[in-house]
Amino acid sequence: MTVFYGERGQPVATIENDRLFLATGQPHGFLKDGFIFAIQDNFSANRMGAKYNPGDCFGSLLNGVIYDNNGNSLAFSEGCQDGSPTPW
Repeated sequence: MTVFYGERGQPVATIENDRLFLATGQPHGFLKDGFIFAIQDNFSANRMGAKYNPGDCFGSLLNGVIYDNNGNSLAFSEGCQDGSPTPW
């Protein structure tokens, strides 16, 4: 399991077995080929409030950083700096 942290250093999500969970434990998405897709039983909302349909791509994971579809960093794993894939 990998824990991801927000810009203030608080845990916001985890990834386990190619599944993305919110910090609350709620299933949120799945990973495939480095992209993150909304799951069937969860309608994820982006920062602007737009809804994603099940199966829609809403982000990517690269070098321990989760990005939205516009390339903005959303969360980082331990050993990565927010917005940069460069380890500390």
